[in-house]
Formats: sequence, C-alpha cells, structure tokens
Amino acid sequence: MQISIQQGSLNDVQTVTNGIPEFINPHSIEEYQRRFALASHHLILVAYHENQPVGFKVGYQKDLDGSFYSWMGGVLPAYRQNKIAKKLADAMELWAKEQGFTSIIFKTRNSLKPMLMFGLSNGFYIIDFEKREPIEASRILLQKFL
Repeated sequence: MQISIQQGSLNDVQTVTNGIPEFINPHSIEEYQRRFALASHHLILVAYHENQPVGFKVGYQKDLDGSFYSWMGGVLPAYRQNKIAKKLADAMELWAKEQGFTSIIFKTRNSLKPMLMFGLSNGFYIIDFEKREPIEASRILLQKFL
C-alpha cells in the first residue's frame, strides 16, 4: 500500500477524526487553532492513500522544556496494521529533532492499551500517571528522548 506522509491541513485532520470510533467527543478545528495560537511551534502531519487522508498526527510546543507534545493522532480502522501510525510518529520525531527539540511527550488513556503498547514498543518511557475514576479514564504520560 502506497502511503505518503505530508504536512497537511486541519480539514484533513477533521476528515480522519470523524472516521475514528475511539474519538467520542472529537476536538473542533477551533480547538486546534486555539492551542496552536499559544505555541511557538506546531506540526500537522497527514497520511494519504490515493490522495485521501487516512491518518494524522498533530503536535505543538506546550512548554519551554525542550519537549514537543504529540497531542492528537489516529488512523482510520480500515488502514490500521499498515504501520501508518509508526510512519507518522517517525516523521514527527525527525521534524522535532530538526527543530531542536530534545524529546517527544504524549498522553494516553489507560483504556487505550494499543496506544500505550505502541509508545512502549517505540522507545517511550512512562513518566507520570494521572489517576481518575473510573480507572480506565486515568491518563498515562510518556516521553521519548531524541
């Protein structure tokens, strides 16, 4: 399967988001824009198959500690198991390193075990845990040094 990873648009992100069943209350384009307005750097990566968006990864500089925050991402269910998430993550890491960031951070929910396993198998370390009720809603913070 031929997949291209490119900097993309929030409209393409929204198209993919609408097809991801795990996103119960997806963020609006305005929420993305609000977060980007507060950041000195942001990145929108989109995976395309035959010119159609099938996955995305969005991040921004959240703090001034040298870390880049990988905020949102997802791949349409029909395109999973094609290493698209890995390609997006690799592209984000390369970009972040070129921009001078020293690490990538992301947060996932305790209920999203595939995302947790993805992070651990790709060199991330658990650095914090935010306990919530129910326990499945707890957040796990992970970091990878570049």
